[in-house]
Amino acid sequence: MPAYNAQQYLRPAVESILNQTFADFEFIIIDDGSTDDTARIIASYADPRIRFYQQANQGLSRTLNRGISLAHGTFIARQDADDVSMPQRFAAQIEFMKRHADIAMVGTAAEIWVEGRPGGRYHRHPCDPVQLAFAMLFDNYFVHSSVMIRRAVLEDIGGYSAEKTRQPEDFELWSRISQKYPVANLPEVLQIYRERSGSICRTDNFQASCTRIAAENIALTLGFKEPAPIHLTLASYMRGQRPQDRTIPLNALKTLLTEAADAISRRFASSATDVSAALAQRMEMLAHQYRRFHPSYRLGAYLRRRISGAVGWLGR
Repeated sequence: MPAYNAQQYLRPAVESILNQTFADFEFIIIDDGSTDDTARIIASYADPRIRFYQQANQGLSRTLNRGISLAHGTFIARQDADDVSMPQRFAAQIEFMKRHADIAMVGTAAEIWVEGRPGGRYHRHPCDPVQLAFAMLFDNYFVHSSVMIRRAVLEDIGGYSAEKTRQPEDFELWSRISQKYPVANLPEVLQIYRERSGSICRTDNFQASCTRIAAENIALTLGFKEPAPIHLTLASYMRGQRPQDRTIPLNALKTLLTEAADAISRRFASSATDVSAALAQRMEMLAHQYRRFHPSYRLGAYLRRRISGAVGWLGR
């Protein structure tokens, strides 16, 4: 748990971990140069499972990597300093990971709170590894504060990127993991995720970075080391963003999307799950976004419908 000026919601976050039904863990908390009462609040707990560290401000990614380097456990769980874990979260995730030795990381569903109140909304992401592998090409389908990861996987893949151009750090890391390992979510709501004012998630730079990561995911899945313009264009449409290059025909993008789905299917050939339904939904999304950003395409479709109707009327 990194903590930076987290005094407002820190106690319920800390106590939600201390009150887990699975009790055999070390709780690493790092105060990342806070200027409020964060350090005093953490120091007030006498629980021997807490390992408390203080440092000059280094930012989230570097603090997370330090926490990983300090951890001794087989599994590493994340928790933000303003979120809340349900008491059975660790027990459910550890039991799942022990039953599924091939799964590298498991998240959970989450209830969304707006500041201090329930928002009446939930994060419910795909749970099946095959469905997740396809969905993760385009966006982040894990609640960061809910994940549990095998330590061996992090040692193999590497930790969070500290480069600003590789933000958001969670989507970037999950992408690297899901390119190599199966990942999963639990359907149970085992986390309270708190939306805070001032989030960077809606800024243009954040969205552009997410689109770049998505383009890299598509390219890697299809055997390319770097994304080409067509990968960036498909990623933009899949994320509802205006692409820089709008000259690529819709049919070429549909072909690329199909190839990506086929690559995922081949990777999980032994699974009974297929991505045909998810592919059909993505195709509809692609066509919708293409029409949205191509007025001439909308006009052409309108004219084709009118001409077709006129020909049908004349045929009578």
